[in-house]
Amino acid sequence: MWPETPRQFAYSAVHIDYILQAFQASVAEEHGSPAAAIYRACPAHETMPRRGDLICYHRQKSCKGLPARAIQNLVGFG
Repeated sequence: MWPETPRQFAYSAVHIDYILQAFQASVAEEHGSPAAAIYRACPAHETMPRRGDLICYHRQKSCKGLPARAIQNLVGFG
């Protein structure tokens, strides 16, 4: 399935754009709001990857050495 609209997938050469979209979708759903985005942010060590999943690695120096949950909170909630 290919995304039909930018709301489903934020096409960008800057990968943080689609990572942020996935985090925003996850946060929205945690608060009971629907999200059009096709990806969700999940810690790789807690989630079994499935066909079509993207596995992203952070390159932010400020995140070096932080556990996955702390990075998830930083990106998802600022």
